Amino acid sequence: MSMSVREKLNKGKLGLGIAVAFVAIAVGILAYTFWPAHHADATSLYYSDDDGQSFFKGSVYKFPPFDHNGKTADEAVVLIDRGSDFVGFLVRYTPEAQKKLTDTYNQAVNNNLSAKEIQHEILTLMHNPEISMRGQEVKLPGSGNKWMPRSAFNPNTIKTPSGDLPEGSVFP
Repeated sequence: MSMSVREKLNKGKLGLGIAVAFVAIAVGILAYTFWPAHHADATSLYYSDDDGQSFFKGSVYKFPPFDHNGKTADEAVVLIDRGSDFVGFLVRYTPEAQKKLTDTYNQAVNNNLSAKEIQHEILTLMHNPEISMRGQEVKLPGSGNKWMPRSAFNPNTIKTPSGDLPEGSVFP
């Protein structure tokens, strides 16, 4: 004998399934919003050398942290709040991940790969969980915030200037 939808909801089975589905959808939306591969210019990213107070465009082949005019630059993930751009969080690589990315890039250049092949090699490596989750550190802008593994970062901690949720991401 089969239960009605109302009986399943009352027993919690369908309700739990619906809740899990909504969480999966939310995670997918966040991943798409903050994942850098879907933007038009995949060879550029934004960086900041003043702890997120401002940002500048640079080559994706600079693997932060790196020196920029005597200051340390990190990747700046730029978001939109009420039509204005702001740095939502900063990203840098661990020394091991930075070395792996630099070595892979140098090897691709030395092997005379085309620009498209180099881009594919580097973006594929950047999205490998070994680099993207375990080889990156993230922090909110501001001197009082500490670097943490990307896997421990909660995007819900991002503070917009207005206090609202970010409207989306901005890419070069």
